Amino acid sequence: WELIGILLGTSTAAHLFLPIFYNMDKISIFEYFQRRFGKVPRILSSLCYLSYTFIVMGFALYAPCLAFQAMTGISLLVIMVVAAFVCMLYTLLGGLKAVVWADTLQFVIMVAGMICILVEGSKAVGGFGKAWEVANNHQRIQFFNYSFDPRTRHTIWALVIGYFFTWSRGFGTNQAIVQRACSLPTIRSAQLAEWSSLLGLFLIISLAVLNGIVMFAYYHTCDPVTIGRVARRDQLFPLMIVDVLGSMPG
Repeated sequence: WELIGILLGTSTAAHLFLPIFYNMDKISIFEYFQRRFGKVPRILSSLCYLSYTFIVMGFALYAPCLAFQAMTGISLLVIMVVAAFVCMLYTLLGGLKAVVWADTLQFVIMVAGMICILVEGSKAVGGFGKAWEVANNHQRIQFFNYSFDPRTRHTIWALVIGYFFTWSRGFGTNQAIVQRACSLPTIRSAQLAEWSSLLGLFLIISLAVLNGIVMFAYYHTCDPVTIGRVARRDQLFPLMIVDVLGSMPG
């Protein structure tokens, strides 16, 4: 259901927002705000985006560093400082091209890693069919939740409508994304790049869901958080990587 919202959001971003910014032939989308609304809205929108970026980058840095901490035992603060320095260094030295290649390498590593853990994790629980059975027996498999109760975390409405707005904003008005799209030689190639991302998103989201099912089956009889093996639930997947793939080099 997320992917349907993302599909609608990508369509809106690629064909409604992107042509406006691309045909301006400007680097910054905030110049559009100044042209249309004046200087004050440009300053306010720039400050909002800056604040948003600080928050998002904090999460983006925290998540992989948490995985490194779970696997190595090194201080989280030390890992975050080193990772931030490395990212800033290659961005300053290589510019946008370095960022694009780093993203490409990251995508390949993510997909390869998720496939490895899915295959070996499925073997560890007696096959993916067994993992699905365990998750289904514990009411972890839901496809059609039409509830209008706002307290329900995941419903069809929340996922489709929510991801539509999230993705149309992200692909249509996010400076980092728009700047990358506008660096391409033609508007058609920029739109094609945004549409092509759906294939990667489908792969990553599908692998994440399947790995979640396997992870639940792997730990359903003994919660690592409850027994103190990890402190937080967001460390469960790195722990599973250690438990399932820890004996394999690399």
